Amino acid sequence: MKKWETAIAAVILVILLLGAIHLFIEFFGLPSLKSRYPKLEIEYDENKNKLAVIIKKDGIYDTPKIREELNTFLLSVKKDVGIDNVGVQRVKTNSLNETDQFIENLYYNKDVGYIIIIGEDVVCKSIDEWRKETPRLFKVVDEKLSVIGEKKLEGPRIALSWILPPFNYLDDDKKDFVSKVITTYTYYHNHPQEILSKFNRSSLVICKPVEYEFMIQMDSPLYSFPWVKISNTDSGKVREEMKKGHLVFYYLVHGWEKEVEFGLDTDGSSTTIEEFLQFVEENGLPGLFVEPGACEHTRPVIATKWWIFPSSDEICCWPQANLWSGVWAYYKITGSSLECESIRRGFSEEPFLGYVVRRYAWDFCNRIYGDITAHMT
Repeated sequence: MKKWETAIAAVILVILLLGAIHLFIEFFGLPSLKSRYPKLEIEYDENKNKLAVIIKKDGIYDTPKIREELNTFLLSVKKDVGIDNVGVQRVKTNSLNETDQFIENLYYNKDVGYIIIIGEDVVCKSIDEWRKETPRLFKVVDEKLSVIGEKKLEGPRIALSWILPPFNYLDDDKKDFVSKVITTYTYYHNHPQEILSKFNRSSLVICKPVEYEFMIQMDSPLYSFPWVKISNTDSGKVREEMKKGHLVFYYLVHGWEKEVEFGLDTDGSSTTIEEFLQFVEENGLPGLFVEPGACEHTRPVIATKWWIFPSSDEICCWPQANLWSGVWAYYKITGSSLECESIRRGFSEEPFLGYVVRRYAWDFCNRIYGDITAHMT
């Protein structure tokens, strides 16, 4: 073999090796020496076990109708999973620091351990600040609001989720969005077995061809129930399985804020938000819980100014589209391989999502949209 051929072969080998390492980290997380199903030494006070819903006082969502719907939702949570609540909490805030202090007071004085934040105005950020937010910045906001006291990650924490309507909507449409999501979740808690029985107790995993070749060699499923693994180049199988409805829908494909390569219509083809919502309307949800693995799919707003901002009647982005369609919780899981395994299996087996977030190694890059009291059992 000539020298240049040897050099090319070496470069290709290095690229393949780095690609394999990247896929392993992307799919499984980084290796960890922690035990298999850990509580991970996170301080936990079982007496801090009440639920609060937070809205901004005199803000967009502080209306008699929405407050009544939220109180009805809280009663349904109590009936379903046995969590007491402290009602709708109205925060009058001008900063993230003030909201953080408000939440700390709820923890210390009202025994709140679980919170759902309604609306983008609770932390009073401008649309430009929301645009700049990445999963790294999720960590700044969610970690600050969730971790109690001295902000040590091994210290006590509150489990937090967000219900954010499309930022481009007019105020009345934002209120309608919140009302629909809350009334949907109220129905879920009032009829949990009816809802869960509509979905196959399995996880549907759609991924790019390279990840698929790697994944088909795995025997152990991600969650504590069987899984169906499909390449997004097999569009017929993708459409067939998405129509069946699985408890968890996980995808590891290319995407951005407005499209994703499910391969729903042709092999490897992109699906827009509008096409996804049309599919759900015609066929039902592909998953009651959704774990996205596409770029930009946890952003709640278009990121950069040079992209055209959606019109006031266009739904954006993927978190909002999933909540609108009836997904109970939409979240991404990252961390070490064993931390990811612990969280997924915890979500599968424990009483509700917030129970897991407070006890296990939760990376605050992993924002949860939807209902922190949602459950898979």
